Amino acid sequence: MARAVNEIRVTNTLLKAIDGKSERTFAYPCGDLMIGDTVFYNLLKNDFIAARGVVPGYPQIKDIDLSNVNAFSQNNSTVAQMKFQVEEAEKPGH
Repeated sequence: MARAVNEIRVTNTLLKAIDGKSERTFAYPCGDLMIGDTVFYNLLKNDFIAARGVVPGYPQIKDIDLSNVNAFSQNNSTVAQMKFQVEEAEKPGH
């Protein structure tokens, strides 16, 4: 756990040295939220403004969990499918 958290923080330091930005989002590697039986992002919440998860969906704005923001996979998706997803996300409250 400590090694993973340290590697993520070192990477953030490197990225900040490159672009000067300190606000970043996190993406769970391979969609894994846990190391063993621990949600490791809990140790990193103060390092990121949000984390992209892997569960699709259109939650209401008030219900969005910034530690696991919904996202859609786009493997072999058609333009029509992606357009539908964007249109759904643009609906009031989403």
